[in-house]
Amino acid sequence: MFSKVIGIFISFTLVSANLNRDLLLNRFYTQIYDTATQVVNENNWNVENSKSQDYPYFNFFPQYLNFNLKLNGSISNWETPCFHKNFGVINQVGSKLNIEIISSEPKYEIKNCFDNYHFGTLNIMSNYQITSANKHNIILEIPSDATDAENWDLIKNGVRVFRYLTDMKTTYSNLLTTLKLFVPMFTQGVPDSVAKANIDFLAKYPQFNVVPRDPKLNIEIPEKEIHSGDAFLIMRLDGLNPMIAYGMGSTTGHTTTALWIDNELYVVESDVTSSYWPTDGIQKTPYKKWLQQAKEADYQVVHCPLNKKTRKLFNETKAVEFFNSVQGTEYGYLNFLFGWLDVGKLNFPCLPPDYSSNCLQWELFELLFAYVDRIDNYVGDLMWNGALNQRLETYGLRTAELYKKANEQSFNSSLDVFNIVENDNWIYNTTKYGIETQGKSMVCCVFVCNIWKAAGVFGELTNDINCAEQTNWDDYALTIFDPYTQIIGTYSLYLNDYATKDMYYHQAEHCPTIPPNYEKPIDC
Repeated sequence: MFSKVIGIFISFTLVSANLNRDLLLNRFYTQIYDTATQVVNENNWNVENSKSQDYPYFNFFPQYLNFNLKLNGSISNWETPCFHKNFGVINQVGSKLNIEIISSEPKYEIKNCFDNYHFGTLNIMSNYQITSANKHNIILEIPSDATDAENWDLIKNGVRVFRYLTDMKTTYSNLLTTLKLFVPMFTQGVPDSVAKANIDFLAKYPQFNVVPRDPKLNIEIPEKEIHSGDAFLIMRLDGLNPMIAYGMGSTTGHTTTALWIDNELYVVESDVTSSYWPTDGIQKTPYKKWLQQAKEADYQVVHCPLNKKTRKLFNETKAVEFFNSVQGTEYGYLNFLFGWLDVGKLNFPCLPPDYSSNCLQWELFELLFAYVDRIDNYVGDLMWNGALNQRLETYGLRTAELYKKANEQSFNSSLDVFNIVENDNWIYNTTKYGIETQGKSMVCCVFVCNIWKAAGVFGELTNDINCAEQTNWDDYALTIFDPYTQIIGTYSLYLNDYATKDMYYHQAEHCPTIPPNYEKPIDC
């Protein structure tokens, strides 16, 4: 059951990053929470006492054991914390995959030891627990509607083998603890208890310190002191923003910019309708109205003014023309993942305390993407299928088919396709004011970068910077700003590496994002 829960959780976190999303978000969240709660109640587990005490957040993904069970009859062997020796073999009989595992030489110094395995293909997710030295038989059923591409992957790659690092009681408890971070996705404001949990996550995982702040210290900037191109950077302690920050190495989760249009100051952004924000897509909101909405949403906001040199470069007319051309276009879900995934596995964060033994891994996500696409293809089409088709110069292929096509085009791994640089000139099937059209796909930081690009901020590098590859950190690390000021919030918002990076040729296209230090090579 937990295998399916993971698939639904991935759908939830991806959809919560965007969407006119309320219906889907509630559906996914309810499915995960109800399923996990049912299992916990049936077993009389105490979540608070059962969770990993120091690092429960996201501590429920199984770890790849670096081998696959293949249908060619070869025997795999490995060691686990419970048994010195494990041997595994798989064979197929009709629609059944028969896995035989022999575990021997138990490590007797470990009492009540168990190995919780996760077995996966593009269309199968299954768990199995081994507690004794013995021969164990696991039967996996191939779906009757398995596609040619899924069968190809099974023959080529076999069944991937993973192991959970915690028992199921702790795993479910960690999942429920993580879900609580996301409660504000359904509320206007952020409850204090949830804000504190998110602060705990930020302090322990990316190691960003957030402290309470007296709102009287906030300084509301008069309109006349705000210039087109200035940035307003946001952190909302709602699970989503901190998760994005953890993945990117930024201390913010959302990016907007100021734009004077017809002598009125607006905040322009790419955002989505939600429980706390009223407008969908690329939008403009009068400055004072935006400030009020931001306060009601429990944003922490800083104003980042462009420096004089950059303001002289900023062509307001061109920026307004660009904004008018894209206003109403839906949020950039279609390539949301692709500004983050740059350099193989060096964008997948590991968990504390050692940041090495418990990681989010491509081997699992490769399966989950295909599995999610199979059970809810809306999410796959929304989040990665379009961008993968763009890279492979195909049209309409589903996730498993795209993996097969990548192999046919001699890619070493499907991850290599994700790592292809996102090109600003690519056009996607999207919507504008809800009507189907073709256009750019832009998340918040990408949209702001494109405003700057259209306005001439990048000068002679204009054609050599792909805004679609920029993250929040890439935006605010540029040396185009004067010192920032916090204008809204009851918690501090500090910008790491603010205004420290000169723009450069093809910036941010191949950059790692590994916590907690987020070390980058000199060309990042």
